[in-house]
Amino acid sequence: EGFKLKNNDKDIVVCSFSGQGFWDVIKGFIAIAPKARLIKGLEFTQHGETPGLGGRISEPQFKARFVDKPIPEQNSEGLRFEFVPEGSANKTREIDGITGATGTTSALETIINKTVNQILTTLGKGG
Repeated sequence: EGFKLKNNDKDIVVCSFSGQGFWDVIKGFIAIAPKARLIKGLEFTQHGETPGLGGRISEPQFKARFVDKPIPEQNSEGLRFEFVPEGSANKTREIDGITGATGTTSALETIINKTVNQILTTLGKGG
């Protein structure tokens, strides 16, 4: 479901993702630089989350939280990323969630972790 782009000396892999959000399916694309172990960005193409709450995942300010985000090793629960209360992320694995959208934030944590793990495993860079 993904495809590879060659960009100068670094490969960037772009893959689609899909998972259950709070209200409806969330779909989009995520770009990863596996050699650099970075998320380069993500884009949502479909969701039915509440406008002004979970729907904020479509806002540029939210998506910017993923640009050049280092991909850490899995923790003891198999998670690479943990969504935390908005404004409190200060560790590599932490990403600011959305205040008032706990269901969407929790669903997105599951979707992003699953997608990144699948990509890295497929590429043999699971770590």
